[in-house]
Amino acid sequence: MKKIVVLLMVVGVLVSFSACKGKEVSNNGAGDKGTNIEAPKENEQEENNETDNKAEDKEDNTDGSDNSEVVTEGQPKEKLLKSAYEGKIDGIEFGIGDKGTDIIGKMGEPDESDYFLGGFYLSYDDIMFLTNGYDETGKVVSILFFDKNAEVFGIKLGMTTKEIEKVLGTADEVISAKDNEQSELYMDNWTTRYKLGSYELTFVHEDKDGPVEWFSLWQK
Repeated sequence: MKKIVVLLMVVGVLVSFSACKGKEVSNNGAGDKGTNIEAPKENEQEENNETDNKAEDKEDNTDGSDNSEVVTEGQPKEKLLKSAYEGKIDGIEFGIGDKGTDIIGKMGEPDESDYFLGGFYLSYDDIMFLTNGYDETGKVVSILFFDKNAEVFGIKLGMTTKEIEKVLGTADEVISAKDNEQSELYMDNWTTRYKLGSYELTFVHEDKDGPVEWFSLWQK
């Protein structure tokens, strides 16, 4: 009888121990399952935040690109060629429309003067004024510029037309040497032209992509 009681007690202890162990395992399993459920929610929130940030960055970059294009395409001629739009060349006091007599009165007698292209010209060093008169009383209709050391309009003579276009933008017209054969002023040379309101700025170069040798500013 005593052995039976002891045996029942041992069995009871084993059953209790097994039940506790099973409960602990069950609780641990529930905890793991809970962690697995929450993790995707956190990852999903992070992904959503990253997506929103990328969208905002894209909008900011798009605005910046548009503004840059506007400045690049809209400003060069008006800003760098401001004096040319007014019939003048940077650094030269007199421009198109001024009288030859006023030029002589301020700059003195020209180095050379004669009748050319239907008018009278006055030549000073690397600058030539072409007028519409038969003598110095005529008004300037064009200025020819030959100074290779000066920088005007953000460029210098000796630059290629491609280099000039990087500064002033795409030219309005390019005329080949063949098409200039009949031109008394540009014959046997290529010309690259920018139309600036009432005036035209023409760069003269021997070869199509060669260096610019001189340029002229004309009244249309």
